[in-house]
Amino acid sequence: MSSSVPPPRERNGDSAGSWGAALNEAIDRYHDVLTTYVDKGGEDHLALAQRMVERGAVFAGRPICSFLRPQFRSARSTISSFVRSSTSGPR
Repeated sequence: MSSSVPPPRERNGDSAGSWGAALNEAIDRYHDVLTTYVDKGGEDHLALAQRMVERGAVFAGRPICSFLRPQFRSARSTISSFVRSSTSGPR
């Protein structure tokens, strides 16, 4: 298979493939937990949609985004964001 984009390089001995597999596993687990919650009667998703309508976050009468999805980030990326935000604040 040819591609104009090279595959990701390995970092600290971990291949990008193992990170991708872990990310996919985390996403699948998140969806399983959320589905179980809703199947047991959880109604937070209804409150989300209602608040979006109340606050005008709709298009053609429907919420712009009717679901929540976390950002799966590495610890390094998260720490880097915290460091940048703490050093770039108002002076």
